[in-house]
Amino acid sequence: MHWQDLFLNPEGRIGRRDFWLGFFALLGIFFLLQLLPGLGTLVSLGLFYCWICLFSKRLHDFGKSGWMQVFVHAINLVCLAVIIWLGALFILTNGIFRPNAAMGVLMGGVLAGAAVIIAALAVALINTAVFVIWLGTREGDEGANNHGAPQHLIP
Repeated sequence: MHWQDLFLNPEGRIGRRDFWLGFFALLGIFFLLQLLPGLGTLVSLGLFYCWICLFSKRLHDFGKSGWMQVFVHAINLVCLAVIIWLGALFILTNGIFRPNAAMGVLMGGVLAGAAVIIAALAVALINTAVFVIWLGTREGDEGANNHGAPQHLIP
């Protein structure tokens, strides 16, 4: 298996070592892209497919469908939607329609919104961390399974 297969092909299997190598490589690329303001965030969205391929291969190693990761991504998407919705709601209600609102009401709204945003971020972070740790520590199937024989990035 080659690096391009690891990140661009969701088929096949990888062991724990190759998973962690791929995980830290993608994480490093993500952080490097964040050094490019605006453009880096946009380009890093393209890495999502690479993450899907990496997670699929690891799930295949212990006989699970790559589609299983949809649940993890759906939870994170709901958290992101809550964050975006609250941010937009705050801007519209406090910034445009009520520019002269009492400071106490404004601060109460800010604190409540911030608490929900922090909670949504925490849920997404914990959800992802538990999934990644589970993938990276679970023992793979010995021998071939319905997703093929074990493969190694570095033999």
